[in-house]
Amino acid sequence: IKNLPIGSVRLSLKGERTRMQKKTISDENGSFEFTGLEPDSYKLMVKKKGYMKVQQTVDVEEGENNEVEIIMEYDVTGNWKGYFETNIIPHTDIYLKLRQSNTKITGSMTGQGGITGEFKGTIDGNAIEFELKTTVPFCPGKYSGTAILADDSSEIELSTMTGRDCFGEQKDGYGFVTRQ
Repeated sequence: IKNLPIGSVRLSLKGERTRMQKKTISDENGSFEFTGLEPDSYKLMVKKKGYMKVQQTVDVEEGENNEVEIIMEYDVTGNWKGYFETNIIPHTDIYLKLRQSNTKITGSMTGQGGITGEFKGTIDGNAIEFELKTTVPFCPGKYSGTAILADDSSEIELSTMTGRDCFGEQKDGYGFVTRQ
């Protein structure tokens, strides 16, 4: 499982021909086991909040033990709440609504004082490169930066955020959001 072993992952298995169904949950080391399987081609479904669903086919032969490697990618889809600040903008509460498709992230931001904006970015592992375009009519702005997603995908630390709006050049931006 990608980078670190992931515990409490839900796994389900369904036989194509036999229709045999089994479910299990991975242990804290990311290990799991299905026993008593008949020879068949099985569809394996792997799920955990904060990660993209994984589906793959596993062929089981008579008297054979299979080892399956599963790569789980982070998924930031959902609602996030937190704040950001820069050298000019004081601590500002924000809400992000994000959608992820493969490595692309899009979404919207609303915040304290009527701030609204559009969020775009890409994710590679737990690193996010992003752009935030504020759409407040009296003070539009554009910012960019990097963010780091926590290993359990429950928090995002916004860092190295820079940009420009009607208040001038923004730098030393920082923020933090948690999954709601």
